[in-house]
Amino acid sequence: MALAIAIGNRTAQSQPIRVRVSISTFVKDSKNVDDLKRAFAGVRGRIATDPMSAQFQSAVHQYPVDAQDLARQSFSNDLMAFLKPEALWASPESAKKNWFKCSHSFDDGPNAGVHFTSWHRAYLFYFEDILRQESKNPEFMLPYWDSVREPILPDIFRLPADKDNSLYLPLRALPVNQGRSIGPVAN
Repeated sequence: MALAIAIGNRTAQSQPIRVRVSISTFVKDSKNVDDLKRAFAGVRGRIATDPMSAQFQSAVHQYPVDAQDLARQSFSNDLMAFLKPEALWASPESAKKNWFKCSHSFDDGPNAGVHFTSWHRAYLFYFEDILRQESKNPEFMLPYWDSVREPILPDIFRLPADKDNSLYLPLRALPVNQGRSIGPVAN
């Protein structure tokens, strides 16, 4: 008996089985890296109100809903330049109702964050599908990164090898881009 899980207008049965590889294996194949860079360049090149844009997808995860919320959350100027909140605020209400839906521990109560893993699996499923389309490679998959075993962000994300490295984000925390361990945070 086959198990079919409805996801949007597709089912899990219709999707090929893909096996993720570690980032250390992924970067050994230059085609993988080129596909990943092309995909991220594509999503970053779209206008903020496009549902396939990096900004729109970021807004699904976390988003300052208005200027007051923007000030409350203390987003950096660099991050604000990336997110383009003014452009996102111009999005239709139908889009806005889907933003800031991540199940982090933002919710109060005894069940706060209970859906963290399942929410992120669905989020990554759709985000990876967008990246697959942008990469122009129907076999494209995001690699996984075990940040516990390898606590330094991989070079392809933190080193601006060339000015067109779409994986490098200068707004990322400077110590992370400089190769400092993101190891366990002290409580």
